[in-house]
Amino acid sequence: MEVTPAGKGVVRCWILLDGVRVVAEDTSPGPGKPAVCRVTTSSAPGKWLR
Repeated sequence: MEVTPAGKGVVRCWILLDGVRVVAEDTSPGPGKPAVCRVTTSSAPGKWLR
């Protein structure tokens, strides 16, 4: 997921597993720059790669 702020704002993003566990997060590196949250899933139960 990529989130770009309007104007000169700064944004953060999170991807939550079951609404609880953070599996990815990012903060934009500067005003007007996007934050990118990326997660890779695994076929093994309970395994989440960052």
